[in-house]
Amino acid sequence: MRIQYDSDPTRPVEERPKASVARFDETIPATRHRSDVGCNFDHLVWRYEFPASRWFDGLELFRLDPGAYTDFHTHRADADVPLEQVLRVFSGRGVLRTERRDEPLGRFDHVAVPAGAVYQLGNTGTEPLWIGTWYSTGDNEASAESTLESGSETRGRAEYEQIMATRAERGLSTAPGDDGDDGNHVGSPNADRPEPAVEAFTDLQPKTRYEAPAVGCNADWLAWMSNFDELDRISDSSVMKLEPGEYTSLHTHFDNEGPHEEIYWVMEGEARLVTEYRDERMSRFDCAFFPTGNSHAIGNVGLDTLWVGAWGARGGVKGEFDLSDLEISERPGQTEEYERVMAARKKRGLPLPPNVEVDDR
Repeated sequence: MRIQYDSDPTRPVEERPKASVARFDETIPATRHRSDVGCNFDHLVWRYEFPASRWFDGLELFRLDPGAYTDFHTHRADADVPLEQVLRVFSGRGVLRTERRDEPLGRFDHVAVPAGAVYQLGNTGTEPLWIGTWYSTGDNEASAESTLESGSETRGRAEYEQIMATRAERGLSTAPGDDGDDGNHVGSPNADRPEPAVEAFTDLQPKTRYEAPAVGCNADWLAWMSNFDELDRISDSSVMKLEPGEYTSLHTHFDNEGPHEEIYWVMEGEARLVTEYRDERMSRFDCAFFPTGNSHAIGNVGLDTLWVGAWGARGGVKGEFDLSDLEISERPGQTEEYERVMAARKKRGLPLPPNVEVDDR
């Protein structure tokens, strides 16, 4: 396609924000220690920092070896700022345990955790369990209490005893050596407490994103998309599958979408991130953040299938349209922005797709 651009593409009406990339091999993991609230082994947690984000308050990747469990964790509704959280299994097999049920987790399964819900995660497989998670408080600052490890929270042990008692009453397993009734618990957990919602990847039907030269998508590819009715601040998630050489559309989330911020997390494969200002290679467990107004695309530069998890958040602000309803080329302003970005990349000496030529002044 030939793009005619007769103004300065590097000087839009407002300067577009830049993407941030956090690399797994450059992130030093912290150790979460065995605790008296259900964590039976030390395990490692990699925390990714994106200070420019308005909605993504914290992102973590953690690894559980076979037989290992996290603590029982609660984002209590009585915390200063209620916290919402989402989790996705990157690889391995596990279980989600709550006070009311146990639910198996497999590859790419997704968990939405509303404020006030309680949960524990465990590895029930024979390989390491890798799970990516992030939380949001909307346009608020998380309280110190709400971000503590469960074993350090003021009411952590007392609440854990309540949960064990309720699980025992329901015939669910408790911690090894804990019969769920040591006489120390007081009452039962709140019957109205919300439950995490599990969405099995195998139950989802993929949506085809069609080749769209006008916005840089060079092939049909599949996306498994989710919206969260249980959550107020976290809006959507998807799993993207790209075969070698395939690229998504280059697109921008403008204020008319929320304003919408986005995270890409490489779950498997080798990727190339394309933006207005630079390109970056991304490998397994690398993570990228796109603020509102940033143009971005991702492509498969490896020999195997690329799987990318994406999460979007608007802090509870409603967009003018549902992202899943429209192809990217149909969203307002996307084609015009793609042409400007291609012209800007040419001016900055960055490569253009093989089918793109830019005639500028």
